[in-house]
Amino acid sequence: KIYGSQHDPSFGLEATINGSKIKRNGEIVQIVGQVNKEAYLNLFVYSPNSTGDQYQHIFPNQFDSKNKLDGKFQIPSVEKSKAYSFFAEFPEGQNGKAVNEWLFLLATKSKFEALDGESPENFHKRLDELGRENWRLERVGYTILAE
Repeated sequence: KIYGSQHDPSFGLEATINGSKIKRNGEIVQIVGQVNKEAYLNLFVYSPNSTGDQYQHIFPNQFDSKNKLDGKFQIPSVEKSKAYSFFAEFPEGQNGKAVNEWLFLLATKSKFEALDGESPENFHKRLDELGRENWRLERVGYTILAE
């Protein structure tokens, strides 16, 4: 995707899956990373095998609402990880032994109003309107194995 403006090289984001990027059905999925400046974080899951062609917003949520962070972070947060977790879930009715899912972590300089389910085209259009210099997006893929 080509955006109308350029990114801010002084605004950094790094994120990855905690542990292995190969998960068995039912295993916990955590994101760890860091931002180098205070930012609002939003986490989306993209799983075309189970949710169709949409980004599903999963953080912040009713269990973990603090998404203005600076420095190192974990999602779910250390404080809230006892209240909820994200689990790898192999889609029902799916043929094969493995499926891929992607997590998209968005860091923005100002608050970004996320939609619960949004097409990739609309999502990226709204990011373009926000201005490329105001956000960073990290894509983290992982594989879910069938039982």
